[in-house]
Amino acid sequence: MSNELYTIIVSGEKLDFTKDQIVSDPGNYFATYFFGEFAEGAQGTRELYLQKDIQLFKLIQAHLRGYRILPLADAMIPSYMTKEVALINLFLEAQYYGLQRLEERIRCEKPNIVDLASETPPDPQATPPKRYKFAVRSNATISPSN
Repeated sequence: MSNELYTIIVSGEKLDFTKDQIVSDPGNYFATYFFGEFAEGAQGTRELYLQKDIQLFKLIQAHLRGYRILPLADAMIPSYMTKEVALINLFLEAQYYGLQRLEERIRCEKPNIVDLASETPPDPQATPPKRYKFAVRSNATISPSN
């Protein structure tokens, strides 16, 4: 077991990993970043900065450390998410980072997760649709004025 530490700094919080933990879910982004084709890996970089939700990322950290994280504990759900939304976001993060084992475990927990994750949420920045008032015609006849 390697005792060299690699740090992933998530929204300012440092999370340490060993090489064995990083490569525990083969072919993932972190392994490629630190040990693969990325220039940072060739330069011996030991830190990676991310701007992500720290609570969701701590679930990823626990997964890479070999812990079972499903079903999600209420305490691990960010306060602004429902349990279902947190699971969808964790699934999307697993896809993004190439954490195939985590992705598969989430699929087993919630078989319809792919359908839920592919639903497009409303864009809060989108221009709201215009609403028009339609005039109501009356059947009154117009008499010519004198």
